[in-house]
Parts: sequence; C-alpha cells; structure tokens
Amino acid sequence: LFYFDADTNVNSTFTEEWVLGDMVGGQHSTDQNRMIEYKNFDRNILSQAYVPEDTILPQMYYYGAFFGGTYKNIIKFCETIRYYQLKDKEIPYEPEVNDESYINKEFHFNPPTKIVLCTNFAFSISDKGEIGNTRNSNLDVNEIKKELLENKNNDVNIINNKVISIFKQTWWDNNLPNRFEVFNIWIGDKTAQSKVYFRKYIKEKKYKTLIDLGCGNATEYFAYKEEYPELKYLGIDSCKVLYDNNVENCVPMLLSPAENTNLIDNHSDVVFSRHILEHQPSFLPVLSEMIRLASKEAIHVFFITPGDNQEHIGYDDNENLYHNRYNKSDIEKYLFLNKKVDSFIWDSINATETALIIKIK
Repeated sequence: LFYFDADTNVNSTFTEEWVLGDMVGGQHSTDQNRMIEYKNFDRNILSQAYVPEDTILPQMYYYGAFFGGTYKNIIKFCETIRYYQLKDKEIPYEPEVNDESYINKEFHFNPPTKIVLCTNFAFSISDKGEIGNTRNSNLDVNEIKKELLENKNNDVNIINNKVISIFKQTWWDNNLPNRFEVFNIWIGDKTAQSKVYFRKYIKEKKYKTLIDLGCGNATEYFAYKEEYPELKYLGIDSCKVLYDNNVENCVPMLLSPAENTNLIDNHSDVVFSRHILEHQPSFLPVLSEMIRLASKEAIHVFFITPGDNQEHIGYDDNENLYHNRYNKSDIEKYLFLNKKVDSFIWDSINATETALIIKIK
C-alpha cells in the first residue's frame, strides 16, 4: 500500500525491487543540498512532531508526499500520524510542513526498512509548478466542502477554489441508438481520405501496435485486417453504444474516456485519433494522454483546423457537445514544453482535414 501526493508524476521506469519493502520512505530531494547541514525537523518541544537538535540518531529528511509498505504497517503508520495530529490540535499547534513533519519524526525514531534515495527517484513530487494557496493552512474551505457534498455523486476538479464538474461525453450515448446510420455517414467509412492516408503511412513505417483513440465504429480495425493484418489494434471509446457494437463484432476494445485510459506509458507504437479533440473542453488532456501512450508517434486528424486566431470554444449546453477551433500557437507551445516530444509537423490532408503528427523521443 503506497501513498503519493495527487500532483506526483511518474516520469521514469522502475522495478518492484526499487520500490517494494515492509516500510518504505523516500529521501527528500533537498536532504543532500539545502538540508545537508540542518534538517527541517519540527523543533517545538511541545509538539508531537518534535525532533531535538541534539539527537544522536542518524539524520535523514524524508518526503511527506511518498511512503509505503505492507498494508498492516501502513495502516499502523497512518494511525500513528493521525494520533500526533489530534494531540497537537489540543495545544493547539500546527507544524510548519503539516503531515511531513510528523512523518519525519516517526521515520527519525523508527526508520523505514527501505529508503528510496533522491539520486534514484522515479517520481516528480509536488509537480504543480505554482503551489499558490493550495497549502495555506488558513484557507477557508467551508464553501468548497459544501459544494463537494452537493456534487458527491459527480466527478469534480477544484480549480481556483471552485468545484468544477468534470466534463463527461453524453451526446453519443444519448443519440446514437437512434442515429447510428447518420453517425456512420458523418465519420466516413474506410475509404475516407484521411483514413486511407494514415493506413498507408503506418504500414510504410512498419509499426506493429496501434491505439485508435475515440475509435467510433472501428472501421480502421477491419481495414487493417485486410491491408495490414500484422498490426495489433486496440480501439478505445467512452461511448457504451459504440463499445458494445464493436465488441459484438470482435473488435479489441477498451471502454474508457480518452483522457484517462489507465494504460501503461508507451503502450503502443502509434496512437491515432481523428475528429475527437474538437469535441473536448480543451485539447490538453487528450493530447497529453496520446503522447503518454505512444512510443513512436501520436497522430491526430482535425476536421476543424487550428488557426492563428484566438481559441474558440463552442459549447452547446442543450446537446452537451463541443465544436472548438483551437489556437495553433497554443498547441505548439504545449508540444515544445512536453519533454517526451521530439518534433512535430502539420500535414494538410484535404480542404477540411489537417493532421498533427508528433514524433516521440
């Protein structure tokens, strides 16, 4: 059982031997530079987090954002930390770095059986860029708590201290049962120009695995079976109607939102999507997931080509459906900053379709 802060990024590969142990702590990234002479232990003698300056025990400062171990040990560890917090509230006292202070007190006197050193750490901790007021112990969260209770049955994000419901695609499930044939006409069959173009492209590249993200009715699966049967295909769609229809036709499928598939990094050689980013609240979540899943290339075909004008978010509240035109420069800025992106090009397929082809490092 492991604990991670919600803003932790797994940005390196690791093995079970690296992380598993009866009780695991992570050496803080500043332990051997800023804190090499003086550890940031809590020095309030009245606090349950107190570590004396003249301690004779070996000193190491640990992350509060990462710890783990066997289920039994972690439950006991968390109960101990909780006890420390409740006792300090009676004083009342709040340590400078909250739970991290209690964790370091406990690990100081009862060291973990396994320590993951900062020189070999596979995670980016507190990878949020700007913390803002997210760690302000004086922040009034009563209104946020109220809104969370009101939205207890919904998936939400907290953005700028506001509870925001996470967007869920509903148009397809609500409409496709009665409009399936119309939908098929919209997206085109296997002869659609952009589909033909990229099947040829992928075959020439000799890619072996492909994710078809937002695969719709999975016309590409059947086309690849005819033209490039060596390719291992996985279709992903969030629409239950499409998923059930494809599974019935023996298409390898995953029912999942496009922005959060829970598949491993570098899952497939190429991740292909067509006409789906324009239907999202933002291009970022899905494009980020495509890059994460791809080991060689990520490709998206736009039917609303990004331009030089300001981004236009076109949302139909009655239909719960987006038709967006993104700003080309915004997309490029994101790609330049993404550490996994080697290069990218824009490729005009026809008068209405433009492809973004992203090379992965």
